[in-house]
Amino acid sequence: FIAEGFPAQPQWESFAEFQQGETMKGVRRQMMNGTLPEVCKACTHATRTDVYKDTFNTRFGHLLKEIEQSTQEDGSTTVKPVFIDYRTDICNLTCRTCVPYSSTQWQNHMKRFKEEYEAIDMQDTPAMSNSEKKTLHVQNLRELSQLLASEILEEVYFAGGEPTMNPGHMKSLEVLAQNPQAKNITIYYNTNLTLSKEKLGPWLSALAPFKEVKIHVSIDGHGEIAEYVRSGLSWNDFEEKLKLALQYKAPNTRLVIDPTVTSLFMLQLKEFSEFCLSHNLSITAKAMVSNGLGEHL
Repeated sequence: FIAEGFPAQPQWESFAEFQQGETMKGVRRQMMNGTLPEVCKACTHATRTDVYKDTFNTRFGHLLKEIEQSTQEDGSTTVKPVFIDYRTDICNLTCRTCVPYSSTQWQNHMKRFKEEYEAIDMQDTPAMSNSEKKTLHVQNLRELSQLLASEILEEVYFAGGEPTMNPGHMKSLEVLAQNPQAKNITIYYNTNLTLSKEKLGPWLSALAPFKEVKIHVSIDGHGEIAEYVRSGLSWNDFEEKLKLALQYKAPNTRLVIDPTVTSLFMLQLKEFSEFCLSHNLSITAKAMVSNGLGEHL
């Protein structure tokens, strides 16, 4: 994440260091001067404006004046975060709509067949040692506790990769759920719902204390097409776990089907829609935008 003309910050740093670092201060200065940072231009694309930019401005519009008043000319700010986005690259699938920095399975695949991917720059794909992962997990828990103590946290988003595969995920969720502020916090997920049946129930039960929970179930087709696009997925297993999730979920939890729309997906739009209707599930879709890879989709 680099603002034009400003140095990149270290990959593994505390939130406070990131928030007040030169990169983010540079981004704020650009925005205050009416210049859209290069890293933000993706959200000007027609397929992403509604999903990201407009959504955040709607959800957090009540904070815009405070943000403006709390940001100095040099880009520093005293604003405390009300939204946390926790991500992991750990994943158990090799989806054809995905990229290496979002999936350890893709990273492993590209390392095994590196001759076929010589044109792709893997330097942007972070690689953490086990000790770095442990350090980051402890740091995340400490920062999470500090944010909870501020009593202004509104939303937490878990995504990946596959967030439920992150070794630190359940501990983070436990810290959130056991805090009195849980009743004021909305939890969001984007998950492929491949968590084992034994862990599915405990995970959904742990979400009961929160104000609201929105689980976006990521699946990119129906039947054979879903298995092709999401290499490693079993459709029958997915459907069984979806039924269990609908059975186990607490009253505060809503499941939404969240496909990435590709040319293959459109071939079974009717079957996919009928499947969602049969489970009384709404759909929120994203259109795939080519970045030079997977153009055939």
